Amino acid sequence: MKKSLFTMAMAAIALTANATDYQGNYSNNAGGQTSTVEGKVSIEEGADGTSTVTIHNFAYEVYGSKHYVGNIVLNGVKTSKVGNVTIFESAQNVDITEGDLDTYTWEGPGYSALCNGGVPVIFKAELRGDKLTAAFNLDTFQAIKRRIKATFGENRYTIGQILGSNFDAWHTAKYVTSGLSKKEYTSDEPDGWHSFMSASGSLTGFVSKNTHTYKSDDVRPGCKGTSLKLISGIVNVGIKQPANGTITTGRLQASGFTPKDTGNNSTSDPSSSDVDGNNDPFFSALSSRPDSIAVWVKYKQGTLSESDKKNYPYATISAIINDGTKIQDPMDKEYKTIVATAQNKEIAETGNEWKRISVPFSYVSNNIDPKAILVTISTNAEPGVASSDENNPDVLYIDDLELIYNAQLSSVKIKGVDFTFEPNKYYYEDLTFDGELTDADVEVEKTGKGSYISQTITRSPAEKGYATVTVTVTSADLKTVNAYTFKVKEAAAEPTKDYTGNLTISLNGEPQDPAEATIYTVQHEDGTYDIRLNKFSFGPFLIGDVTIKNVPATEVDGWTVYTAEQDAEITNGAEIAEALGGKVHIKLAAQSKDDDLYAEISLPVELGEDVIDVFAVFGNKPATGINGIEDNANTTVTGIYNASGMKLQKLQRGLNIVRTADGKTVKIMK
Repeated sequence: MKKSLFTMAMAAIALTANATDYQGNYSNNAGGQTSTVEGKVSIEEGADGTSTVTIHNFAYEVYGSKHYVGNIVLNGVKTSKVGNVTIFESAQNVDITEGDLDTYTWEGPGYSALCNGGVPVIFKAELRGDKLTAAFNLDTFQAIKRRIKATFGENRYTIGQILGSNFDAWHTAKYVTSGLSKKEYTSDEPDGWHSFMSASGSLTGFVSKNTHTYKSDDVRPGCKGTSLKLISGIVNVGIKQPANGTITTGRLQASGFTPKDTGNNSTSDPSSSDVDGNNDPFFSALSSRPDSIAVWVKYKQGTLSESDKKNYPYATISAIINDGTKIQDPMDKEYKTIVATAQNKEIAETGNEWKRISVPFSYVSNNIDPKAILVTISTNAEPGVASSDENNPDVLYIDDLELIYNAQLSSVKIKGVDFTFEPNKYYYEDLTFDGELTDADVEVEKTGKGSYISQTITRSPAEKGYATVTVTVTSADLKTVNAYTFKVKEAAAEPTKDYTGNLTISLNGEPQDPAEATIYTVQHEDGTYDIRLNKFSFGPFLIGDVTIKNVPATEVDGWTVYTAEQDAEITNGAEIAEALGGKVHIKLAAQSKDDDLYAEISLPVELGEDVIDVFAVFGNKPATGINGIEDNANTTVTGIYNASGMKLQKLQRGLNIVRTADGKTVKIMK
């Protein structure tokens, strides 16, 4: 699948004529195999809030073999801005084209041909200046039984996560006093996080001299690198008073003279051009919807009064996702820009042991696009309640904070039918449903708030009558992909027919006024029928839907003849149905031909100590009625025989001899 170098070059020029190119590496995971391949992504931003993204010459390696896919062009990619960050997001099916180079045989067009409707591609990216960070997934399972996860570009950031949340990368925060005799104070801060050393506000001179953040080699179990050691301190504002150690993805503000004054807060303001000691902004961009926030902590309180120790024994973590406008924590007003919140104000002492805590997000709005997240962690849940002893401060170790994205189904219905479903079970078989399945027949609910769902229905010529439904759930950060497979037998729908006519009921021999009624029949593969009298009632009494199941039938002179005596099932009934125990004993004699059905039904209805003999006649009795249809007992078929006298289970092609309970025989040619 090659083309001329000239054609390829012209195509490349056309794709990128008005676009900005970003060079980098594709870091791929295909079938559990990882690889890194050089690549290029081009982005042309439009004026309508969308962009065209071209992933050039995408390739991956698996089991030592390199696969050259081609160019992936995404049109209509949703584009938004928050501060200095541009966010891109798209989920669409794509026809992959050949790459820009004539050197390789490109596989992507073949993938597209095998994937009905194109290859599903999910793409998310963040652009900071000239640095692009992207993640994208290709679901080529329908074509080659493989799903490919890829990242591109700047690896300092991770799509769906907060910068520096492993607390392994650090910068220097600096505060310089004003006046003639300037004095400089510094401390270590984790990248992406900020302490009082980099605070703003009218009272920063009182709080920014204190160091609250330290780099620590004490890390959570199974981890290497560093953690954050966050401690409380003492602030001198004329008098010495304890101050909580606090860290935030925003910027700490010191403008209130009392700890509980909302002028003391953490603020996320993407419109500000201020940067920290590492030239990072004082906000964290986030375009995904996480389900929870998790973090490892080790906590010990210092010296508190007995009352404070009793009433405020906890550290705290708080997270607010919003639309990218200015917001603070604690809030100074009601904000209508919030997407979700998560808070734990009861992080207890851990006894010098690391503990992982997880806090679920509570979503306030599904109509606001997330663009930023403000996370604040403090050594005490109550402002200003901290250790009064500089030599024995409150100490909170923090490591490996992570936003968690679920990617599972919580329930599945096929053709409106519930069946036993387990979120952790990914393959189902022995499912049978009437008729051919369509996408609309599959209803699913998910647990991942921002997860992506795609589904396919495939049929193999080798397994006629079967369909395979695959529902793929991809987490909002594109890291987790779970695929559920349902192998379904598409059973041919059993023939049904409904008859509408007059129903005349006699109660203890007294005929009642006729009323319109409907009788339904369902023919089974074995030749028997279910016969249902819909909403059967007499007088003021509603019995319900009365169903006589597996009624044998014979063919006589072009008529289908039904006879039965059994307990019929009552559904959709009222109180009287409950009193009857959901069933009633029925004798039935009926015959149908084309659109005509005639039936006689007798049933005793026990109401307390009384028994009402109910006799019902449906439809018009045909002139050529079956002998004795009025007498159910006498018309019951007792045997079917062929011309040689051999007993049969049911009518067969040719001559049949039918014997009834009254001793009569009828010859039937089928």
